[in-house]
Amino acid sequence: MAKKILVIDDDPVTVRCLQKSLQAQGYTVLSAFDGVEGLETARSEKPDLITLDVMMPNLNGYSVCGFLRADAQLYTVPIIMITSRQDEFDHSFDKDFSPDAYITKPFSMKEVLAKVQALLC
Repeated sequence: MAKKILVIDDDPVTVRCLQKSLQAQGYTVLSAFDGVEGLETARSEKPDLITLDVMMPNLNGYSVCGFLRADAQLYTVPIIMITSRQDEFDHSFDKDFSPDAYITKPFSMKEVLAKVQALLC
């Protein structure tokens, strides 16, 4: 059975790019375009991995990451934070609420696919 990946990003181009590349590798890909929709989809679909943008409407990626880590059913789901923000502050999460990987935009699909594969093994 194919692993399920949830892509949460408000940029449709980024979502399409990730979707196509991940599907080409055999993953089932779900998408959400803001933090609230992303949380709802994560809770209903129980993905195997989540890619998560930081700057989104309704609920930012930091908050989404915190809610996912506080959820008894989702706290172990690997999270790859993908963002255009490169501030040092952005990399300093509380260890209990931090993403498993952090990738800055513009990103290479090769890097994303490598992190996905490593986290799903």
